[in-house]
Amino acid sequence: MRPMNAHAGIPTTYKGIRFRSRAEACWAVFMDEIGWTWEYEPIDLDGYIPDFLVSRGERGQLLLEVKGAVLGLGGLTEYLGKIQNSSWTGQALIVGAMPCCISAMGVSYYIFGKTARPENIGGSLEWDWQTSEACWCVNCGHVTANDPAYNYRCLFCSSEDGRPANLVALAWANAKNRTQWRPIS
Repeated sequence: MRPMNAHAGIPTTYKGIRFRSRAEACWAVFMDEIGWTWEYEPIDLDGYIPDFLVSRGERGQLLLEVKGAVLGLGGLTEYLGKIQNSSWTGQALIVGAMPCCISAMGVSYYIFGKTARPENIGGSLEWDWQTSEACWCVNCGHVTANDPAYNYRCLFCSSEDGRPANLVALAWANAKNRTQWRPIS
């Protein structure tokens, strides 16, 4: 019998895709619940394969990295280097095994990364990592992880007319229920 790795995920299948961990599968279900279009491990970057790319229509793609541990916002920051050192030049989210923490108002927070355009900073790529909260975009109807410094600017349509997304908790509960362990019959 081999020793259990504390960081090993439990492979979980959803939509015919075998995810490396239940946390990744749960985030896939969650993204379906909130209407995000995603691809699982679709590209190889420099020394890094992102967990998900989320389509944002004309706004391009958003990289989403899932960490399996239940971490607070501070615990997720140790994973920033992997994205920063890859060739990714778009926006990125890093999430834990669940929406990281819930505020008194029921809002979920994530680590949100945005990049400056390389040509604007002398040819080198610099990242601006901040916490982000889930909100509902009044303009396009998406639940979005926004950058709170920009007044609920939607990652999908750039609208600044957003509201706190209290349905995140319900979507997460549904995702957890759909990915829980079931015995083989």
